[in-house]
Amino acid sequence: MPSTIKKIAKFIGKQLSEEIVQAIADQASFTTMKKGGHVNYTWAGKLKIDFIRKGQVGDWKNYFTDEQSNRLDALYAERMAGSGLVFDYGEKLAAKL
Repeated sequence: MPSTIKKIAKFIGKQLSEEIVQAIADQASFTTMKKGGHVNYTWAGKLKIDFIRKGQVGDWKNYFTDEQSNRLDALYAERMAGSGLVFDYGEKLAAKL
């Protein structure tokens, strides 16, 4: 992740020390974010949302029905049309799209 942080910093024209890069990487790790109250909604009191679950790629398939997935894909295509953004979804998902 530090290499990605450096790429983002370069893109926005910021120079960061190695210490700052490492601090950002530590704070943005899955483990830290899962424990952090500002990401997992523990600050919301009675609202118990497991926003960050397992950290496994593709785990959404255990929660979305095919219909929900198709609706999200259509909404995404509509909202992102013309943006020029292209993502690699892997072979299985690419075949679906």
